[in-house]
Amino acid sequence: MKYFLYLFLIGILFSCDSFKSEKSKELVLSYGSQDLLFEDVIANYPKGINKKDSISWFDNYKRQWLKNQIIIQKVEKELPSSELNIGLELLQYKSDLLKFKFQNYYIKNKINTQVSLEEINSFYSNNKAALRVINVLVKASYIEVSNNVKDRYKVKKWLPSKNERIQEKLKMYCLKNAVVFDDFEGEWIELNILKRLSDLKEFNKNKLDLNKVLYTVNDSTTKYFLIYEAMYKGSVMPLEYAQETIVRLIINNRKAQIIEELNRLIEQAVEAEYK
Repeated sequence: MKYFLYLFLIGILFSCDSFKSEKSKELVLSYGSQDLLFEDVIANYPKGINKKDSISWFDNYKRQWLKNQIIIQKVEKELPSSELNIGLELLQYKSDLLKFKFQNYYIKNKINTQVSLEEINSFYSNNKAALRVINVLVKASYIEVSNNVKDRYKVKKWLPSKNERIQEKLKMYCLKNAVVFDDFEGEWIELNILKRLSDLKEFNKNKLDLNKVLYTVNDSTTKYFLIYEAMYKGSVMPLEYAQETIVRLIINNRKAQIIEELNRLIEQAVEAEYK
């Protein structure tokens, strides 16, 4: 029976406006002294929803309404009258909620999320104190080779070489034999990433061994690591690593300025009315 009621009500939602108007006072549900009318459903019905999802939405909406009424009427029955005088609190809550929603809407329509390279460079030059390394950063290579590969010792020999011909030979070898070959695209990464790959004690040194091949042998593979640059805690982040953080900080600063502007306009409106 309930299913047919849902279909009937959903049919009304998708019907013409004049028919909706006629049926707007239809009683959907009641609890205690409170009634849920079809006009309340119409007022909260989400746009763009299809008929199939409408049935699920209507059921959830009805259940939530009933839950709210049970809680409210239970509270009204149990709480002393002095605790029920929440008119000012509700007004403040409504004001804060609407202010928050409008603030987000205002920011969305006002903010410029495009950040130029010039702005990034300027921010980096003027705010280095705020761009300090927290976790050790490294540039590294990581290769993992099956223990079944007999000439895997070549990796340890070739990996630290700066000779382009040998590096090309290493890449070709890894394409054929390596389980993993990752140079992290030459970018800065947190040392923690390597620590998750291996528990090598060398990763815990206060000063890392640069350009030294570190390796660990497991049951089925051998893992090779080479760290060739490092930046320690407290040093200024390299620009290429800090860029994403800088963009986020610049946009956050813009948001703060927009909020400040909005609050100033609100205060001006209050002052104008108060006079």
